[in-house]
Amino acid sequence: LKVYNNDSSQLQMSVHAHKIEAKSLSYFNLIVRDKIKLKGLALDHVDGQYIQFNTAPKTDNTNKNGGLFDSKVSIGKITIKDSKLKIKEHQVDTLVLGVNDLNLEIINFKINPNWANNDDSLMTYDGISCSSRNIKIKASPYDDISVDKMIFKDDRLIMSEFELKTKYTRDSLSRILKTERDHFDITTDSIVFNAFNIGMGKSNRFYVSADSAQILNPSIKVFRDKLVNDSYTIRPLYGKMLRDLGIDLGIDQLKISNGMLSYSEKVKAKSKGGQLDFYELNTRIERLGNIYEKDTTTINFKADFMGRTHLDINWKFIVQNPSDDFSFSGELDYFKVEEISRFTRPNLNVDFKGELKKTYFNINGNPYYSDIDLQVNFEDFQVIVLRKNSRERNKFWSGLVNMIVSTDSDKNPNHFYHGNVNKVERDRTKSIFNFVWKSLEAGFLSAMIGNGKKKK
Repeated sequence: LKVYNNDSSQLQMSVHAHKIEAKSLSYFNLIVRDKIKLKGLALDHVDGQYIQFNTAPKTDNTNKNGGLFDSKVSIGKITIKDSKLKIKEHQVDTLVLGVNDLNLEIINFKINPNWANNDDSLMTYDGISCSSRNIKIKASPYDDISVDKMIFKDDRLIMSEFELKTKYTRDSLSRILKTERDHFDITTDSIVFNAFNIGMGKSNRFYVSADSAQILNPSIKVFRDKLVNDSYTIRPLYGKMLRDLGIDLGIDQLKISNGMLSYSEKVKAKSKGGQLDFYELNTRIERLGNIYEKDTTTINFKADFMGRTHLDINWKFIVQNPSDDFSFSGELDYFKVEEISRFTRPNLNVDFKGELKKTYFNINGNPYYSDIDLQVNFEDFQVIVLRKNSRERNKFWSGLVNMIVSTDSDKNPNHFYHGNVNKVERDRTKSIFNFVWKSLEAGFLSAMIGNGKKKK
């Protein structure tokens, strides 16, 4: 089977199959009831390819029922064996989707062309199972997704060796970018969804749902070259991003187990950049999606920060709240601040020394401002300002800074200094994590240069 593009007369779709078998086609239903009804449809060794052309779709107002088909379709069982599929872009010959070793079985598959009028779903089925290997997906013009093996059976979806990677090296990406963006290198052993459901629902909305999901042993490496031009596009918080997703998403619970997250930033041309590392990362997200009405999305994040100390974070927001208020609280155990110099030295030309024995913080914010309350127990704290392009201490600036910074918190009766700052302004072109970092900086600065007492 070959189908040619109407505008260019070039090949747009080709399907080759070793075997196609249709069982018990009802001609009576087809002629009299305008209904395609089969007991079974079997396809063996299908090789399908579809080419995407960048032509504007023509408007068709003849089908006013909102459906994609004129006739009802009912097939008792569909089976596809040992097949492969490719979807490519015509102009750049880029693979959009590639699926190999595809095996699919669908029970009681139906298409209802009047679904919009009847407040129903376009396509329904009673059961589905599927497996495939070597899946490739174009995630963006810069990033690709690959999955070594995928199995879907009994409402359980398992993806093994999932990867999302930028297809350019860090340097190559920086050369082609007009504005800065992240470079990704993400791998995971497996992703598992339980009670997984996917399809086209009411109001012509695509939906994805699952009772639970788990990501096992992910390695997440993110790099950003700050030497590339800034992007001044307003970046929404995650609540608005989920509201505007365009599909109905609902994952009741998502767990990330035994992960590693590394974020690095390059600020200076002759530097590799600073790096923040989180090991033994375990995260639990409740109600991830946009179908939960007024329910709160909660994220609990636990990790070993810089591989040295335990960090525990709780993040809460209501997706359907248009004001996008959020809370972000956490605590950090004993931490030698020299470790943070791995990030601040190459980026800010500043080293730190001393000990943070215990830190608590609570941030309440919205897309514009945040308030932070911070408590820290610290000892022998020093700020070391370095000479430009050198690891040598700038004695003048270091001495000046340490004249106004407290060295320890023992002078307070409870051994904690308090930092309180209201209306920390967000740079709306930056991410939520930049906002949290900026709020924490304000909280620490308030604690270190103030009297350490809690504001009433």
